[in-house]
Amino acid sequence: MNLRPYQVNLINEIRKNIKFNSICVQSPCGSGKSVIQGMIAKNATMKKNRVLFLVHRKELCNQIEQTFILCNVDFHYCSVKMVQTVCRNVEKEPEPNIIITDENHHCLAMSYIKIYQAFPNAIKLGFTATPIRLGGKGLGSMYKVLIKGPDIDWLIQNKYLAPFKLFSKQIVNTDDLHIENGDYKKDEVNELMEKTFIYGQTIKNYTELAKGKKTIVYCSSIKSSIDTVEEFNNNGFTAAHLDAKTHKKERKEIVNKFRNNEIQILSNVDLFGEGFDVPDCECVILLRPTKSLSLYIQQSMRSMRYKENKTAIIIDHVGNCFEHGLPNHKHQWTLKDWPKRKKAEKEEKIKQCPECFAVFEPGINTCPYCGYEFTVKKKPEKKVKDIILEEITQTDILKMKPYSYYKKITTLKELIAFSEVKNYKAGFLIYKLDELKDQLEITFDDLVYIQKKYKYKFAWVIHRARTYKVSIPEKYNNYERHIS
Repeated sequence: MNLRPYQVNLINEIRKNIKFNSICVQSPCGSGKSVIQGMIAKNATMKKNRVLFLVHRKELCNQIEQTFILCNVDFHYCSVKMVQTVCRNVEKEPEPNIIITDENHHCLAMSYIKIYQAFPNAIKLGFTATPIRLGGKGLGSMYKVLIKGPDIDWLIQNKYLAPFKLFSKQIVNTDDLHIENGDYKKDEVNELMEKTFIYGQTIKNYTELAKGKKTIVYCSSIKSSIDTVEEFNNNGFTAAHLDAKTHKKERKEIVNKFRNNEIQILSNVDLFGEGFDVPDCECVILLRPTKSLSLYIQQSMRSMRYKENKTAIIIDHVGNCFEHGLPNHKHQWTLKDWPKRKKAEKEEKIKQCPECFAVFEPGINTCPYCGYEFTVKKKPEKKVKDIILEEITQTDILKMKPYSYYKKITTLKELIAFSEVKNYKAGFLIYKLDELKDQLEITFDDLVYIQKKYKYKFAWVIHRARTYKVSIPEKYNNYERHIS
């Protein structure tokens, strides 16, 4: 099997760090982590080293095994098993030389820890798109090294992932939901979604935005998933429901029909957010609000597997993008715990116009888009009528961010965009550039853009490039010597 260049680089980085015995690899959804895992397992089993590969869903076992067959893994020395199965019978498991963990952000659960503790001499390799647990818990207690793969924009630009369009209207109000173990309480989410009559809007917006596209729907409860499927089928589409209680044989038949285009829409509850590979899936519909960044990224990107001329459609009916940003947002992944937000940040809310559905910062009493005058705040209606989704861009996301958001920005390009959409003056940009220089990714072209925008002398660019240790293109060597 031929590897992509970045996959080869990741394997080489793993080899360089293998002495640490515990390595976490972060690489985006759809970047081909299973192929990397397969080549590592192949190389290990060729040397008669035993590999234990852990998955958390039984649907993934066969999928992984098929990939490993293509990679020529020797199954005499490799077993692919559910973590629950291994945990129950860990004393009967042959001692592995390497434990490879799929969807590794689950690794802090006691079932995984029991397995790791049973085999302390095994090398631990974990793979995930999102190395973070609910509530911001990092994976540093389990892994010593984090190896980062390419970012999502790079994968899109190089045709390894499909570009996407995201449409959203926050048509459910999650303000009154309580948090439990880092996410909304499940029973409260189920009650909210079952009381909110959005199924008609789900059909309407699917018809307008993604009609005929192979689609995965993510629901919060079995009832809401069944109701959604019934609504699709009543409107002339072919849809089916799956959940953890669906019989294994029936589940396999439904998934195969979905793969073979006999079913257009597959609605599920907590099954296909992670690892489920359908390259020609073109659309996802989010009907479950979540505080989990990991879950949001896994679900929203499920339609972004690359296919020529494909644009993935993400229909976010529950406003998850307003909580987490767009799927391609650049996160500063780390093994450390993510810093908890300050109280003021936790209480930040956005304001939405009930007339045009524009979203903007709180404290504004007149909608800047349609002129609607806000009076006494009314509790949002449970029933939503005839809502048309709109595409959400990075500019829309930045417009909603508060002033303090600049502290979280990691690239000069985004800092420039934030400054422009907020109409801040040049002083803001230059001052914040100096303040954040150690955390920003700064390019020479970004500095040239600022110089031209604010009509600075070109010497300003050279001076700043030196200050921030930015590489200066060779064509400016003579100019740099001249001003030295």
